[in-house]
Amino acid sequence: MLQKEFFERTGINLTEQEFNQVNAIYMQAGDNVDKDQFCADWKKHHDSNLLHIFYNQADRLGKELDKANNEINELAIYILEQAEVCSASTLREKAIQMLGIETYLRIKIQKGYNLWQLDKDALVEILSKTK
Repeated sequence: MLQKEFFERTGINLTEQEFNQVNAIYMQAGDNVDKDQFCADWKKHHDSNLLHIFYNQADRLGKELDKANNEINELAIYILEQAEVCSASTLREKAIQMLGIETYLRIKIQKGYNLWQLDKDALVEILSKTK
């Protein structure tokens, strides 16, 4: 965020050094924080350490959430692969539930797996919607 943007959103005029400290907290929060929300929070809580603690925790939790989502995707792909090996429709359904039908089909095609009739039907349905 630019110092000018911060001033426009808060009406608080900071020195360059003060703004750099504020901006460091904002940047640490990463892509998960909206400028307007951050500035509103800053106006309310800038006189305490709570804002800094909150955004540190938000950043940490965001990273943990990203890691958990990656692990879930890896598990879903493993389930898809097991559905292929075992020809198990229940595993196929679980993989679709976790990945979504489009991602499921994309992965199957990328891995060179044969499309089941149910997969072909789903693909035809998806392609029919794009007309």
